[in-house]
Amino acid sequence: IGDSWKSTVRILNDGRQVALGAVVDKGGFVISKASELPEGDFDCRTWDNKIVRGRVKATDANLDLALIQVDREDLPVVKWAVDTVL
Repeated sequence: IGDSWKSTVRILNDGRQVALGAVVDKGGFVISKASELPEGDFDCRTWDNKIVRGRVKATDANLDLALIQVDREDLPVVKWAVDTVL
């Protein structure tokens, strides 16, 4: 697991954590569960405890996923593991 927690963003609503997101691109793109996100722009807390603005850029209602862009471009991208056990 190592530093994988650094690729996690905490999504806040009025200062309270309501969801988590995974950083998927160094351009500040994060995926999260769409149904748990606040309306409009919202705050996100990064691994180093900094608060940045986030906004939903796209959603997929069938998968309940949202693509969020945060106002930060130096976040570590999540490293996906592939389970090879059949």
